[in-house]
Amino acid sequence: MLHLTKRLQEGIALVNAIDVNKIDGLISRICAALSSGRSQAAHGMVRPALLEEHLSAAGISEDRVKIFTEHWAVNAKPIVDKLRQHSLSEKQLEDVAWELHLETASSCYAGESRPIAHLQLSLSSVTDTGNQTATDKVIMQFDEDQLYHMYDQLEQIQLQLDALR
Repeated sequence: MLHLTKRLQEGIALVNAIDVNKIDGLISRICAALSSGRSQAAHGMVRPALLEEHLSAAGISEDRVKIFTEHWAVNAKPIVDKLRQHSLSEKQLEDVAWELHLETASSCYAGESRPIAHLQLSLSSVTDTGNQTATDKVIMQFDEDQLYHMYDQLEQIQLQLDALR
């Protein structure tokens, strides 16, 4: 879980040097900041026992590891839930609409029909306070080959999402 870089080792040395009573207050403040959603920290759940094991293996002293794991046991679920609600993207997809047009004649394609798909994405911006602003509409046009290519890319994304479960 923890890759011991030189910078992390320096941080561990600082944690071990800080007074135990100050560590408790510092971790409380960090947990409060993470719970408020003001952080762009990565999010994931790890059992407190596994966290304790990794922190000990990294060289953090036993009394400090205990403080970390106690705070994590109490605050992990609200922190991770809040971070999962927060998006790193500026815009959020609100709605998708589509139309299929059949081009039956043009100077380039005389005598053959050509399907054209129009895809409209409604995107809303979300402010730091969680309020939504005006919705932007993005319209995309695909011919049959482009639509198949887009479908293949979406299928790859879905496979990767399924592999995470």
